[in-house]
Amino acid sequence: MNVTKLKVRIPASSLSCYQIVFGENHWQKTVKDFVSRKSYSHAFVLTDEQVYRLWKKEINFFSRDVIVIPAGESSKTIEQAVKVTEKLLELGGDRKSVLIAMGGGVVGDLGGFVASMYMRGIDFIQIPTTVLAMVDSSIGGKTGVDTSRGKNLIGAFHFPSLVVTDTAFLRTLPEEQKRNGLVEMVKHALIADVSYYDLLVHSDWENMDWSTLLWKSCFIKASVVAKDPREQNLRQILNFGHTLGHAIEHVLAYELLHGFAVAWGMLGEVYISMQMGLLKPSIVENIANDFRRLNILQKPNLIRTIDWKDLEKPLLADKKNTLGQVKMVLLQRPGEVAKNKGAYSFPVQGNLIQKAVEYLQNIAEEIDEAC
Repeated sequence: MNVTKLKVRIPASSLSCYQIVFGENHWQKTVKDFVSRKSYSHAFVLTDEQVYRLWKKEINFFSRDVIVIPAGESSKTIEQAVKVTEKLLELGGDRKSVLIAMGGGVVGDLGGFVASMYMRGIDFIQIPTTVLAMVDSSIGGKTGVDTSRGKNLIGAFHFPSLVVTDTAFLRTLPEEQKRNGLVEMVKHALIADVSYYDLLVHSDWENMDWSTLLWKSCFIKASVVAKDPREQNLRQILNFGHTLGHAIEHVLAYELLHGFAVAWGMLGEVYISMQMGLLKPSIVENIANDFRRLNILQKPNLIRTIDWKDLEKPLLADKKNTLGQVKMVLLQRPGEVAKNKGAYSFPVQGNLIQKAVEYLQNIAEEIDEAC
């Protein structure tokens, strides 16, 4: 049989880099200037009901094309993505439009996913309004929606054209949401910078230097993403705590905020690191005490209700898994992840994960009894 082969060269992405612009009370001007320079045909804003209620006047100042979705994880679905897409079509969006995702992680993930699909891809801008979104979901180009089988199982890599981080949004952010975001900052420190970890653990909550700490976390994540934008290897370290944390979040029907679920997940994966001979028991104990001091081990009563059998299904659905093996990122020491033959995730047996869950439930019981 005769065949003819035609080689198609795929050029690198035209978006070789993007900026994260930090500051206070600058987001409106920064976005307006950027949109004006780019000469977009339309600038649509996607936000949720809670953010729109707080910032309605400011949002309407620079765009009248606003799409508002219900607040919360329940909006992060393929059905909601289709609704937003239909609304963009109704409003006359074309391939030269830009979608501005203004809100927390749900809005950012959903908005980025819609932008990746709409007209086969349009620009989008991230304006994170929570600590969690500022240091995590707004950076790195991961977009997606949840399914009944787990979190973020449908999605795409679609990098933002601009990220606008404004500490003014922290003024309207409840303490619970600040601590929820603090978890991801702790994760960055544990995987990359022990001195940063010590700084976070010993910071005065009432006088937190948010600008400095946010910058540090964003720098760590951006550095990792720059080296491995599509998570071929190194970027897996950013999933520390998330394999177990996502499963916990899913089993508890999202009654536990994402960050707090990851905090329990990190502690469980620290325990597994010890069980696999990577960490000393004293380090596990110290980290557990640090987490309690930071008040990020929230809702221990829910952790105590988890049935191991319910965790198995979402654990096996994790995106890092191969050949039916659950894989986790583990610690070598605070500030450094362990390597597994050049890779950054380890296959972990179910019996070890079950022991880790039992350990977490013992910690949860201690916290409940101390209250």
